[in-house]
Amino acid sequence: VEMSGITREVIQSIHKPLEKVYHPKKNIIPNKVKMKKGQLMGQPIMYLFYAMVGAMILFFGIKVIIGLQETGEDVEYASFISDLRKSVETVYSDASGSTYGLEKITIPGEINEICFVGDYEEGVVSDPELDTRIQLIDDYSESNLFFGGVDLDKHKHKLDVVVSGIICDSTRDRKLNLILENMGTYVAVK
Repeated sequence: VEMSGITREVIQSIHKPLEKVYHPKKNIIPNKVKMKKGQLMGQPIMYLFYAMVGAMILFFGIKVIIGLQETGEDVEYASFISDLRKSVETVYSDASGSTYGLEKITIPGEINEICFVGDYEEGVVSDPELDTRIQLIDDYSESNLFFGGVDLDKHKHKLDVVVSGIICDSTRDRKLNLILENMGTYVAVK
C-alpha cells in the first residue's frame, strides 16, 4: 500500500528508534558525530578555561568573605567603644552617687583584658604585652583606657573618667566586671 508516495516500510523506519550498530567495514558507529581535527584540540583548552574561571571565582569569593569578617570585627569594636562612652555619659548625667555596672556591654572577642589607668602601678596588669604598652605612655590624661589582645592601633582610648592607679579586668568570661560611679563632678571607675 502506497500512501502519497511513502511506503509502509519508510513510515516504520521513521518510528523505530535508531540502533547503534557497529559496521566493521566502515569502522564507525551510526549516529555518532565526527569531530574535525581542530575541534579535538580545542576541547582541553575549553576545560582549562573553565577550571581557571572556577578558581578565580573561588579566590575572589574567599577574599570577599574574609573582608566582610574583618569589617564585622571592626564594627563590633567601634560599637563597644561607643557603648562605653554612652555608659560614662549616662552615669555623669545621673545624680551624684549613682552607679552603673558594665557587665551588659558586649565585649569583642579579640580583647582579653581591659585596664583603666590613672597612674601606673606595677604588677596589676596580667597581660605582659599590655603592661609594656601602658608603661610606654607618658601622659595618661590623653589615653586612660587600654585593651589587651588587640592591634596597636586599637589598644588605647580616652574616656572621661577618673581612675586612681590601675583598674583591670580580665575579659575571658566575656563580661566587664567594673562599675562606674558618679562622684558629683566626675565619673570614677571601680
